[in-house]
Amino acid sequence: MPSSAQDRALAELIRQALVDDGVLAAGAFGVVISQRRQPIVITTDISGRHTVRVRPPIAPQRVVDFVRNKAAELERNAIKLATMAPRHPVKQLVDGEEFTWLGQSMRLHLTEQEGPARRVRHDDGWQLVVSAADVRARGADVLTDWYCQEGLAWVERNAPSWWRRIAPGRKAQPGLDVRDLGKVRAGVFDELADQASFHWPLFQLPAALCEYVLVHELAHATRPPGKPHGPEFWARVKRVMPDGRRRQRLMRQAWLDIWTGATR
Repeated sequence: MPSSAQDRALAELIRQALVDDGVLAAGAFGVVISQRRQPIVITTDISGRHTVRVRPPIAPQRVVDFVRNKAAELERNAIKLATMAPRHPVKQLVDGEEFTWLGQSMRLHLTEQEGPARRVRHDDGWQLVVSAADVRARGADVLTDWYCQEGLAWVERNAPSWWRRIAPGRKAQPGLDVRDLGKVRAGVFDELADQASFHWPLFQLPAALCEYVLVHELAHATRPPGKPHGPEFWARVKRVMPDGRRRQRLMRQAWLDIWTGATR
C-alpha cells in the first residue's frame, strides 16, 4: 500500500496538472487519494467546491482528461447547488428590525419596561416587544426563547386534530417539543422517547408550511412499515395532506432564507 507521503505527492501532481490545464480554477477544488472501487470520482459541495477523489496508481493526465470531459456537468451541478445554498440573514437587535411569525411580518420594539417578550398589534402592524435589558444581557436568546415558547403553544394547539386524522384509533399522541435542532432539520421524531421535536426557526414560515412539518413528524410517530420515507410513510402523509409534497418543496425553498439566530 502506498505511504501517506506517496499519496500526498500524487495528489499534488494531480492538482498541479489540473491547474496547468485550466479545467478547474486553483483554489476551487481539492484532490483526495482514496481506495474507492472507482478510479476517479468527483463530488461538488453546496459552496460549489469540487473534490476529485482518485484511486492509485493513476496517471495525472488521465485525471485531467476525465475532469475535462465532465466540465460541463460540473458547471451545471455547481450552478444548481448555488441555488440551494442557504441565505440565512444576519439580524440586528435594534428597534425596527423585521422578524416574522407564521409568515407575518413584525418589527422588534425594545422597551425599558421589564417583562417577557410578547407580540402586540398596533395600527401600523405587529410588534415583538422585548425588554431592552434582557437583550443587553442575553442577546438573541431572548428571541429564540420566545419562538420556542410560542412555537410549542402553536404545535400543542394544532397537533391533536392532525393526530386524530393521521392515526385514528391509535395510541396517544407523541410528546411535543420546540428547541434548537441545529442548522439543517426542521423537525425530528425520536422513536425511543416517542417525541416529535421542532426547530424554533420553523415558526417564521407560513402556517401551511409549519403544518406540513408537523404532519411529517406525526407520520413518523405512527411508525409506518418500510423505509423512513418510503411509500407507506408518504401514503399516510398524503391521506391527511394531499398536497404534502408541494408543501415540502415550498418549505425547503423558504428554509434557505429564514433567520437562524445570527446577529451583528
